[in-house]
Amino acid sequence: MEQYKSYLQDLGNIGTRRDVSNRFYLTILTVLIGGLFYIYKDKSDDLDHHLAKLLLPFLGLVICVIWYWTLLVYRKIFKHKFTVLSEMEKAQGIHHAFESEKQHSKDWLFEHEDILPIIMAVLFLIIYSIEYFHDIIHIFLTINQYIHIPIPEFITSKLTEIHAVK
Repeated sequence: MEQYKSYLQDLGNIGTRRDVSNRFYLTILTVLIGGLFYIYKDKSDDLDHHLAKLLLPFLGLVICVIWYWTLLVYRKIFKHKFTVLSEMEKAQGIHHAFESEKQHSKDWLFEHEDILPIIMAVLFLIIYSIEYFHDIIHIFLTINQYIHIPIPEFITSKLTEIHAVK
């Protein structure tokens, strides 16, 4: 029974570490977004300004990927811990609280908490794409000259028009 209590306390500690980890990543990403708003508000044309516009969204994407992987690791740890606790309940003949909880409750946020890093990554991709939209079109059109991706003519002509505006 003491081992069961110890394991249960360890599960609570892991949950606390997961919550702290989520707050850590969310804080860093919020600071990055604030920095991006500041940079976009400032219309400076120096090299540092352009490097920040390039690197901050990329850094945000990297942090989102690391955060996503961290959530997957915590999910795997929780799954294994709940499995062991459930087996301990069966072996000791005590009430099957974790089996019962698993069957009767679905914590939507816990099951889908990995959506937040994905949403944040999409936000950073959008910011990155807006800044480098013309460059992306130029690269696409250049690659299309050599690879000949089957794209309808009206789309490539529209992209060429957009690219010419810059």
